Amino acid sequence: VRETADGNTILRTYDHTGRILTLDSTVGASLRYTRNAYGELEGFTATGGSDADGAGSWESAHRHDTLGFEVERILPGGIVRSFAYDDIGRLVDARTRKDSRTRHMRRYRWGVADRLLSVEDSRRGETRYSYTPTGQLERAEYPDGRVQWRKSDQTGNLYPDPDMKLRRYLGGGRLEQDGEWHCEYDADGNLTERYLGTGRWLDGKKDRWRYRWNADGSLAKVVRPDKREVEFTYDALGRRLSKSFGTTVTRWVWNGNVPLHQWKQHREYSV
Repeated sequence: VRETADGNTILRTYDHTGRILTLDSTVGASLRYTRNAYGELEGFTATGGSDADGAGSWESAHRHDTLGFEVERILPGGIVRSFAYDDIGRLVDARTRKDSRTRHMRRYRWGVADRLLSVEDSRRGETRYSYTPTGQLERAEYPDGRVQWRKSDQTGNLYPDPDMKLRRYLGGGRLEQDGEWHCEYDADGNLTERYLGTGRWLDGKKDRWRYRWNADGSLAKVVRPDKREVEFTYDALGRRLSKSFGTTVTRWVWNGNVPLHQWKQHREYSV
């Protein structure tokens, strides 16, 4: 299967069941996938590269249990990641080892209806999660004592405070005010301005960001508070191909809906 966008081509091959085997790009990527008789990934190799995104080689090996869950991943540099699951397939333990020593560990505790109750990290400590009676994530408490709220009203609008006073919404879930920030929209519901202050005559609009949109709803341009502009281009599938800011252009090549290459180019003029 050959795909070309913005002058760059990706060539893929698949096995008889539709699983990918190889991927090569004209920018320099060369990816190889090996699978066992059950179609599970056993090995992955990435080689090649160019001046655009750097050269090099990377490979991994993968081991699965009888149910098909990945239980071990061997990475470059002698790093081994291992995974353990409960009786219904939920991840409960993930460890990173090097030289037979555990360097990092993370444990997961689950509740009813697959609700994640806590994550215990060997470096950061334990993060706890709370839910509404209907199962919506509502609160996260971090090891340093910080609390992050995710309250929601009857229409599903989200608030970062337990009293639900820091934000104000318009119809259709459009955010009108977030703390001291105010937002404005066009007739299609696209965000056109974001600024500090109320926008009234005595208050004005401080730190004003302006947004311009294409007819298909993709972001075309951002005008920053310092009046400098950031411009974007897309392919026919709506995937971002470039971002231009000053003398720097960032470009992407996509593998489906996932970026395969990203690099920066510099030019003598700015936009």
